[in-house]
Amino acid sequence: YRVVAPYRFPICTYFKERWRGRCLVDILTGDFPYYTKDWYTKAINQGRITVNGAVVKPDSCMTDSDVMTHMVHKHEPPVLATEPIILPCEIPGITAVCKPSTLPVHPGGRYRRNTLTGVLAKQYGMTDLKPIHRLDRLT
Repeated sequence: YRVVAPYRFPICTYFKERWRGRCLVDILTGDFPYYTKDWYTKAINQGRITVNGAVVKPDSCMTDSDVMTHMVHKHEPPVLATEPIILPCEIPGITAVCKPSTLPVHPGGRYRRNTLTGVLAKQYGMTDLKPIHRLDRLT
């Protein structure tokens, strides 16, 4: 198994016009009903939910161009994978990789770091990669 240690991850949301005149805790409980009003109030007071990078009060109102950030503790599921194999390629700027089928190619869904692009960036220093083609068993 390939396991990524839990980490903190920011989830950002930009101001919506329908939020005008509403306080932060009411926005959260109305539009994101995953937690109770008490839970959101505690998270705001602890600074886990901020507006424009600043700690605010639960009754603060959001305005145009505000960005709300919720810092979450993320756990990614493990993948059944060995390390990707970088294949020799004679074209400059192109990297060919043979990856295990269970390793996602790029971040999405529940995976952010336990992906091919994440592994290549962390272990091989290959950042700013853009997957251009994928050969699957059906091709």
